[in-house]
Amino acid sequence: MDNPPQGSSHASSFHLPPPLVYAVPFVGALLLDRWHPLPLLPRTIGTWIGLPLLALATIGISALLRFRRARTSPLPWRPTTALVTDGPYRISRNPMYLGLTLLYLGATALANSAWPLVGLPVILLVMNAVVISGEEARLAAMFGPTYREYCARVRRGCVGARRGSCPRATAGRGRAVAGAGRRRCGCACGRGSRNLG
Repeated sequence: MDNPPQGSSHASSFHLPPPLVYAVPFVGALLLDRWHPLPLLPRTIGTWIGLPLLALATIGISALLRFRRARTSPLPWRPTTALVTDGPYRISRNPMYLGLTLLYLGATALANSAWPLVGLPVILLVMNAVVISGEEARLAAMFGPTYREYCARVRRGCVGARRGSCPRATAGRGRAVAGAGRRRCGCACGRGSRNLG
């Protein structure tokens, strides 16, 4: 766990609660299923798949506890005061979002409806393009080389990015973040990123 330079605990100005990105489409899918049922699996199989997925989703709780221990907020629009790299953050830069995805899949299996799967690609696209990219750019600006080294070691997680992928390290209107080009993180863009939800 690393602390940012003094006075640099940035907060995002964009407020999109990640749980809502998953919950709203899921509720919409269940309403569609009431109108036109679209079974996914035989009920027993859905239960046997859904329960383990829900158990795996507890990785998100573990990640939340790490944030609490580091005394930093898990909310993207609140100031970040520390870079958390231990616990589940050793295997994914986004264990909270990985947990939400597993929760979504587990609930889908238990609901025995294919409708939620229709919306999942859109959810992952929004998470990747809006939530995670914004968080990574902010963390890269705050923690610089420390965050870029972390990104080179650890995968993004639930959205399919490989180890070493990083945000376009810019702050404000296209200005390069200080030091962004000094050290390659291992991906094609040669700039850095950081750890998230």
